[in-house]
Amino acid sequence: MSNNLYGYTDYNGPSCTKESNKQEQSTVAEEDTATKYNDSEEEDNPLRVGQWMEGDSLAPPCGTSLSVVHSMLSLISPRLNSDDVLYDLGCGDGRLCLEAFMNYNCKMCVGVEIEEDLAERFQTLIDEVMTMRRNGGDDGHDVVKEIPIKVVQGDLREVLDALLQRSEREQSNDNSNNNDDDCCEQQQDGTYTELPLPTVICLYLLPEAIAQIESQLVSLMKSNSSLRVLCNTWGLQTIEPVHVLDVDDGVSTTCLSLYTCASAN
Repeated sequence: MSNNLYGYTDYNGPSCTKESNKQEQSTVAEEDTATKYNDSEEEDNPLRVGQWMEGDSLAPPCGTSLSVVHSMLSLISPRLNSDDVLYDLGCGDGRLCLEAFMNYNCKMCVGVEIEEDLAERFQTLIDEVMTMRRNGGDDGHDVVKEIPIKVVQGDLREVLDALLQRSEREQSNDNSNNNDDDCCEQQQDGTYTELPLPTVICLYLLPEAIAQIESQLVSLMKSNSSLRVLCNTWGLQTIEPVHVLDVDDGVSTTCLSLYTCASAN
C-alpha cells in the first residue's frame, strides 16, 4: 500500500460525531504529516490536502467535508430508506457510504474507487464498523455478522457500463424485479460480482469525467424511474436538475444538483 491518501485524513469513520471526527483527524493528520515529511518540502507531501493524484484523475484531489456529505444525504433523505441501494462513484475513503448506512439504513451501499490506498482505507473503516457492531452494538444497533457496504476497486466507467448492460437486459426481459437475485458481471483484472442495480448514485467528479459517463447515467435514469443521481459541485450538462441546493460549510459554498427520471425524459 502506498502512502498517498491525497488529503483524505479528516475522517475516522461513522462511530465519531461529525465535530469530534473533524478535530481528532485534523490533529492526527498534522502529527502524521510532521512525522513522515519533516525533511521534505510541503509541496512534495502526498498527504497534503489538494495534492493531485498521479495520472489522469476523474475526481478532485480531496474528500467531501462531512457537513456537505450530510447535506447530500439530507437532500435525498425524503425518499432515502431501507429499500435503497446507494452508489458513490469515486468514493475516496467511503465516508458517504458509511454515513448513509449508519444514519439512513440503506439496503446496501457500494463505493467505487480506482485508487488502491483509498479503497484499502475504506475497507479498514468498514472492518472497524463491523467490529463495533459485532461487539454488541455500543451504538444501540443489533449485533450482525456483516454490514451491507461493499468496496469495488476499479474503473467507475466500467462499473457503470456493466450496470447499464444489466439494466437493459432486465428491461428487455421484463424482469426488473430481480434486483436481489441477479448479479452484474464485468471483467477488469477480475470480476465485478453481486452488484445490485442502484436507486441512488452520488458523484463528486470533475466536469470532463462527468462528460464521459453522462450518457450512461441518463440511460440508467430512463430505464429506472426510482433512480436519483446527485452531483457534488459539477452537474450534468445535457439535462436539468429537479433540485439545486447551495451548502455553506463555513469554508466554501458547494452546489448540489439532484436529477431524476423527470430530468431525463
